[in-house]
Amino acid sequence: DRLAHLTKSCTDVVFDFTCTGLFERHKLTYVFHLACMILEEAGNLDKSSLSLFLKGDTSVGLPSEQKPEHVKWLGDNGWKDLLHLSHSSDSFLKVKDA
Repeated sequence: DRLAHLTKSCTDVVFDFTCTGLFERHKLTYVFHLACMILEEAGNLDKSSLSLFLKGDTSVGLPSEQKPEHVKWLGDNGWKDLLHLSHSSDSFLKVKDA
C-alpha cells in the first residue's frame, strides 16, 4: 500500500510539473498521448481505431455510398470518414443511418 501511494504521488507530481511547463493549447495533446501510452501498455488500445480517429479514411477513391439528403451539410471527406467508421466496428454500424 505504501509503494502504491508513493508511485501515485510521484506520478501526480511529475504530471503537474510537466503540465506547468506546457502552453495551455498543448496540454490536451499531452494528456491524449499519455492516455494512449497507458492504454497501449495495458493492451487495450485498438490501433486501427486510433488510426481512423487521427487520420480519417485515407483511401483515394470516391465514397462507396451516395450521401443521403439529410447529411448534405457534411463535407465529402467527412462522409467518407463516417462510412469507414460504420464499416470498421460493430459499435458504429448504424451511425450513418442516424
